[in-house]
Amino acid sequence: MDFPGILLLRTAACAVLLAFLCPAPLAAQALRIARATGEIRLDGVPDEAAWQDAEPATAFHQNFPADSVVAASRTEVRLAYDERFLYLSAVCRDSLSGPYVMQSLKRDFSFPVNDGFAVFLDAFNDRTTGLNFTLNPWGVQREGLLNDGGQFGVTTSWDGKWFGEAKRFGDRWTLEMAIPFKTLRFKSGLGVWRINFARNDLKRNEMSTWVRVPRNFNVANLAFTGELHWDVPPRKQGRNVALIPYLQGSASRDHLAGTPEKWRANAGLDAKVALTSALNLDLTVNPDFSQVDVDQQQLNIDRFELFFPERRIFFLENSDLFSSLGKDDIRPFFSRRIGLNAPILGGVRLSGKLTPQWRVGALTMQTEGISGGPGSQNHTALVLERQVLARSTATVFALNRQGFQGFSWDGDDFNRLAGAEFNYRTPNGRVTSKAFFHHAWTASGSGFAAGLTNSYEDTRWSLAANIEYLSSGFRADMGFTPRLFVPDAVTGQLQAVAYGRFFANAKRRFFFARRPGQRLDFWQPELEAGLLGDGGLGYMEHRLAAAAKLQWLNTASIRALAVQETPRLYRPFLLTGLDSALAPGRYAFAYGQLEWISNKRRPLFWEARISYGGYYSGQRLGLNGLVNWRRQPWGVFGLDFSQQWIWMPEGFGRTSLTLIGPRFELAFARNLFLTTYFQYNTQTRNVNLNARLWWRFAPMSDLFLVYTDNAETGSFATKNRGIVLKVNYWFTL
Repeated sequence: MDFPGILLLRTAACAVLLAFLCPAPLAAQALRIARATGEIRLDGVPDEAAWQDAEPATAFHQNFPADSVVAASRTEVRLAYDERFLYLSAVCRDSLSGPYVMQSLKRDFSFPVNDGFAVFLDAFNDRTTGLNFTLNPWGVQREGLLNDGGQFGVTTSWDGKWFGEAKRFGDRWTLEMAIPFKTLRFKSGLGVWRINFARNDLKRNEMSTWVRVPRNFNVANLAFTGELHWDVPPRKQGRNVALIPYLQGSASRDHLAGTPEKWRANAGLDAKVALTSALNLDLTVNPDFSQVDVDQQQLNIDRFELFFPERRIFFLENSDLFSSLGKDDIRPFFSRRIGLNAPILGGVRLSGKLTPQWRVGALTMQTEGISGGPGSQNHTALVLERQVLARSTATVFALNRQGFQGFSWDGDDFNRLAGAEFNYRTPNGRVTSKAFFHHAWTASGSGFAAGLTNSYEDTRWSLAANIEYLSSGFRADMGFTPRLFVPDAVTGQLQAVAYGRFFANAKRRFFFARRPGQRLDFWQPELEAGLLGDGGLGYMEHRLAAAAKLQWLNTASIRALAVQETPRLYRPFLLTGLDSALAPGRYAFAYGQLEWISNKRRPLFWEARISYGGYYSGQRLGLNGLVNWRRQPWGVFGLDFSQQWIWMPEGFGRTSLTLIGPRFELAFARNLFLTTYFQYNTQTRNVNLNARLWWRFAPMSDLFLVYTDNAETGSFATKNRGIVLKVNYWFTL
């Protein structure tokens, strides 16, 4: 164990040294909020007397293109409150002619490629978790969670009930928000919150914030927030219970099996109970997720499983408590495993703050048994997180998957996992480190996983170094560990392969001097190295990469990449379309890639990547990317594409894999949308059509009409098709 031990000590020493080299942030800016002196009408125009009496937040700072100057686009923000709502107004001055930039009228738009105004709230004053609310000039809403200190931006899958309106004028656009205290998660009686505001002005190509955020950080980063001082600290509202029942009707037919058309009616219930202003209880009975957006398919030419993010709303609030456990390919908990192969009967989830320092996440979900397959399954998780130091956390957790035979436990069908983690963040966000140790038990044995990750980020440098180890007995049935189990292309069996991994990455930005007519932003060389050892830490494989990137001020970029790797196959590997499986052994090859990304602000936007070089014992040519065209504000038309041509030596053959995915998003109004995906995938030999009509007829209440059709790629013969009508309504008690 000398190899990981030495690297562990060196990496930890680097993290400690960088922490001492990083100064603490400057004294926080402050803004006072007082009770509204009069009625506020939510029409998007802040002309009420209450706004004139509120203290303004002005003097925004640029985040992009430079982070050392005052923003050219002036913005004025004011806040107030009453018994039920936190109110916010903003006046966004605009001295340039031309239309505002937006993608569509669809909710939860992407902030970086739309004009908009955002507020980031940390209602616990801990700089680790928070909420985001955003409006664009058309009054389209966007809300999300700030997890992991906001360093990775906003998780927009979360939905919260709030209200907002905006108005456009010749020299400005204005907005008003009303956020119910029942929607917010906050510590009752806390007189100081943390807050920041951001404005994206794409006509001027400027991102600005109230509290200065260095350009290398996401503007949602909670390390860069001011103080919001309440004249009277807000307290827990009265009863806060929401019931969200749904009714569903569906018709489907399996043409491959030749079964007659099936008609089905279904119903279920979700409930949200705010136990405190910071602790929430979610319950679900017979949940249905048929309205969730389909996954963007990918061609997989590697030997490992692909990762797709969670989209189901029930799992999203405070999801970072579970999803942030481990790192990358060592995730002990991955909620998409729950209900993957069997319907969910019901579940309970408790999440939020117990005290200012303690967070808790607990869930238990029960799934049905499969006829001729596994019995019913229970999935249970418990996570306790303690804030330490300024922005760091210590976490312990326990996970349990238990199989049932009828109503009795199956003593041989279980997976239990426990672990501890420490996340370190400097107050200014430059250094993040994580150490973790997980141990798992099954009926056949036990194993462990451990790791240490470190990263450093400033305006010019981005550095990262990770070390991790998985033993062959480690098993995370509710997790995501694709490298641990290698499939046999001949037998289909999985073999556990223990490994130790070291990874390092370094990037350096060289900025071009700012002068009139300058169009280039920076160029960036990159180096990356990865080394894998087997269970005994003997050499297994490595990956080396070098890249150079050129970035324009208008967001366009070009990047060239060269990679050399030596993958080792432990079992035969067969790629779709080849005649024979690749034999076990070590391979060595290299390839190059060139990537172009166009100006994302323009109505026509595209990305393209072309790669060519070795592929195990053969050659590969790959082409993939996307094209987007928007007709604002009502439509977005896109095309995702991926094409892989692979030539192998005699006896193995050659293959051509194609994935084409046209998609259409039409916004008839701010509450009525039609989204259509068409995906043609020769690797899975499937043609999929998914069309979804979404009408939000009342706050947090929806009607969905979803049509799905699957067919063969060659003949286009129908495999199965179905249509679902679903309606849910939000009752507040």
